Amino acid sequence: MKCSLTIVELKLRDEANWTVIVSNQHSEATASFDIKVKPGINLEISPHYRMAVQRGSTLELVCNITNLQDLEGLPIDISLLTWYKNGVRLIQEIAKLTMTTSRSSSLLRILSVDPNDQGTYSCNHEIYRVSRVINTTVDIYNKGATVCPSSKDIYGILWPTVIPGSLTHSDCPEGQQGNASRFCDYNGNWKKTSVSYCVDAEFSNTLNELQVLEDDGVLDKMYIEQTFESSLKKTENLTASKTEISSANLLSSINIINTVLRVATQSNASVPQKNVYSIVDHVASADNRESWKLVDEETHSGPESVLETMDWTNSLLMKELKSEEFRGENVVVNISEVSLQEAELRFLENESFIVLPKQEGQKQGNTI
Repeated sequence: MKCSLTIVELKLRDEANWTVIVSNQHSEATASFDIKVKPGINLEISPHYRMAVQRGSTLELVCNITNLQDLEGLPIDISLLTWYKNGVRLIQEIAKLTMTTSRSSSLLRILSVDPNDQGTYSCNHEIYRVSRVINTTVDIYNKGATVCPSSKDIYGILWPTVIPGSLTHSDCPEGQQGNASRFCDYNGNWKKTSVSYCVDAEFSNTLNELQVLEDDGVLDKMYIEQTFESSLKKTENLTASKTEISSANLLSSINIINTVLRVATQSNASVPQKNVYSIVDHVASADNRESWKLVDEETHSGPESVLETMDWTNSLLMKELKSEEFRGENVVVNISEVSLQEAELRFLENESFIVLPKQEGQKQGNTI
């Protein structure tokens, strides 16, 4: 008799010592083995995002495995890096198109481009599929046409040539992670660069630690709670600065808390709420007024996201019937359980109180 175990989508959480037990009414046999899980390959196309190429010139794109050193021991065949245009695999069947490989990359070269070469280019590995690759959208323009020319902005970001009416993206300035964006108007003029999604590396790394818990579906409750505590403590320290927090770091702080709350909801792990309230207290400071204005202008979020995060945190605490009090410089939270037969509730509004009187006929306490 032969039995097999198939793990359809191997994740980092599957790294462990596994034991197989075979038994019947007469005897039992066991065998143990270790599974070591290496991270998946990371692919990057360069240049990526959006660019424009003049008709008749040469287009060159490079698909690079950026973490080859982490994959030592895995049989990574570079020749299996495959190029696609608009989701259709490219085949080297015409003289103008060539694909050549080096130790860690594949170079796509298209000679004398024309409008048929416009489209979105992507690459992947035939065996080790990658779900997240930033593609490259290529536009073709005629000589003499109006374009926004390649230029460097005040942040030192080099923007490629793009056609008018295009919103394009680029990597963030050194020391930051995420992407910057810039609009080329219909007259061929560059608008100001938006860096509201360019996060300091410390914030980005903290968020990545939490996203591993979410993406891999980690179930170890103790490990989850330890990760919560360390990640939120880092964020609390990062936001404690007396200087203005950038718009990107404000957004990242809220994203970190929300990721904790999502994982906590899925795993029933406890949330170190005082760290959450402290972070909210820091980002709600009046010192960040201008950064919040920028968030409101350049993103789909805004200051109301802080209130939504507070509501979510409070609802988790109330489900656990936990009493909590926090007093910061900008935020005050008091969660407690009271009996509505014994006390009236007073809500402050415009310097006066709305009073909910004692409730007659209530048989049990209510958490407020």
